[in-house]
Amino acid sequence: MKYFSLKIKEQYKGVEKVFCDYFNIYGGFLSLISSPYLHLALFLSIISFGLWSTDGWWDLPLSILPSLISFTLAGYAMLTALGNDQFRAKMARTIPPHQESVFMQVSASFAHFIIVQTIGLLLALISKAHFFRSIYLHTGILEQNFLKSEVFISIHGFFSWFSYFVFLYSCVLIIPCAFSIFRATRWFNYFMQQDISSSLKQNNDNPQP
Repeated sequence: MKYFSLKIKEQYKGVEKVFCDYFNIYGGFLSLISSPYLHLALFLSIISFGLWSTDGWWDLPLSILPSLISFTLAGYAMLTALGNDQFRAKMARTIPPHQESVFMQVSASFAHFIIVQTIGLLLALISKAHFFRSIYLHTGILEQNFLKSEVFISIHGFFSWFSYFVFLYSCVLIIPCAFSIFRATRWFNYFMQQDISSSLKQNNDNPQP
């Protein structure tokens, strides 16, 4: 039993460390709240009141998010396989010292995309399970106390809005995901041009007899 509890503690510490590493490389809470994509998702969630305020809104993220997660994972795989060993070595170089490499920064961005999309999918599943409505039915709060029922209705409304906001944020994150792939291909294009220029210069300096 002691070994089992230690193993659980070790697993949770491992998850916490990986999450902290990703979040710190991503830029932390400041990068999150200052993101224009987060602001766009917030604006879209406010003007989409007619969707998330009615039952059945969860079918939309449940039908869209799995495809988005697949697209993001495919982009992540493309990034790790892009170019040759020399190009990946340049991306993994830390300049200046103690600063995360370009490869790790882009990797943290993709991890952020996938985590947000997965959270959005889970929130939609919880909403479809009628979690708060089950509380109403099993506790009888609606019949017992009007004030308490108003509190629960407010919590339910906030949860619906927040879940739909995360879903919209997941959709908006496809834009920086596409930009990340574009930047990576542009870096590789620049690397290849430099390599070609070096080869041509070397051939000009050492002409064949």
